[in-house]
Amino acid sequence: MIKDLEAENKIGIFSVGTAGHVMPSVRIINELKEQGFNSNNLIVVTGNRNEKKYYKELDVTIIEHDFVRTKKSSIYYFINFVGIFRSLYFLNKIIRNNDISVIFTTGSYIAPLVSFLGWMKSIPTYLQEQNIYAGLGNYVASFFAKKAFTSFPDTEHLHKRKINFVGPILDDSIENHREELSPHYDSYTGEISIGIQGGSQGSQEINELVYETFKDWDKIPIKLIHITGHKRHKQDTIILKTVMIVVAYVLIEQRWLLLEQTVEYFMHLKLRTVKNYGVIFLLIF
Repeated sequence: MIKDLEAENKIGIFSVGTAGHVMPSVRIINELKEQGFNSNNLIVVTGNRNEKKYYKELDVTIIEHDFVRTKKSSIYYFINFVGIFRSLYFLNKIIRNNDISVIFTTGSYIAPLVSFLGWMKSIPTYLQEQNIYAGLGNYVASFFAKKAFTSFPDTEHLHKRKINFVGPILDDSIENHREELSPHYDSYTGEISIGIQGGSQGSQEINELVYETFKDWDKIPIKLIHITGHKRHKQDTIILKTVMIVVAYVLIEQRWLLLEQTVEYFMHLKLRTVKNYGVIFLLIF
């Protein structure tokens, strides 16, 4: 997309929701500015849940609005005709008044609306999907968009003909320190450090996969850092205290058997429900 842009294009970046949706937009803006694109021709349209904090240092025009979204279920979104109409009316006004000639969106509840308007107005519309299974917003939007850029070559739940695999869009702080943040081998202890974290709906599968993968691990020594989220339940406090004790014990004893028993204990406490009741913990092999 960036290579095809001309200096006179006015780009509208439509991104709402959590940081998982917003950060790819931030990276795109930084890339455009580094390549000499005039920031006066960039406009960010976002929600009213303080998403603007991610753009505050980018020197671009930011417009906030309370768009229709899935408060109860996906069905609620599509049957909320009044909310959809109001959001479409607002977006159409933004596109028209700012003479937007290219649309870029990262999914969520704004994607179907702005992609539909782009299709109606014959404005090139591009999507970005970070996950291997696209959400409903990008799924609907992919039928109206010109291309859907994906982080995975086999991304599902998108219009297959629109998929353009480009790889994950990472924050600058990660991209610029790839070597430092890649699995690190400690020649002194023989350990390899691996960091694991997940967010949004995909976090549950990641959290489950951690235990399935390392439950019976007997290969090279590794240090596993697993971040799952904030504790929201009394059981989490118990688990967190148990983890701290176990970590201290593992650090001293370095016993694989104890680690395996610890994992089984977590599973017994149904730690698989971290999607709703997350904790932050660290396991060191």
